[in-house]
Amino acid sequence: MEFSPKMVIAPVLIHWHWCMYVWDFGRNKIIVLDPMDMPLGEEYMATKHRHSVSIMRAAMQEAKQRYFPNTPANMETWGIEYLTVFEARQHYIRSVRHVLREIL
Repeated sequence: MEFSPKMVIAPVLIHWHWCMYVWDFGRNKIIVLDPMDMPLGEEYMATKHRHSVSIMRAAMQEAKQRYFPNTPANMETWGIEYLTVFEARQHYIRSVRHVLREIL
């Protein structure tokens, strides 16, 4: 019986805090979860993670070819989803305003 991965989850240390990259073989997508920057939006996260995702994507493609050669997936064509939370952004803005009021 041959093993075929459905999802691979990797913790990644970026700019001194932990994030998570998920390779979803069912949706052919890389999902980036960055709790510190979720409130800052997808564009910010894409800029921050672009280089790391590229390195990890190449390493995962090589590992897939070596350990799971029969898994039909070319990760070079996979999309990237940056998870954001609108409510987190609103909470972040309110928190910053609150701190600024306290300081000033």
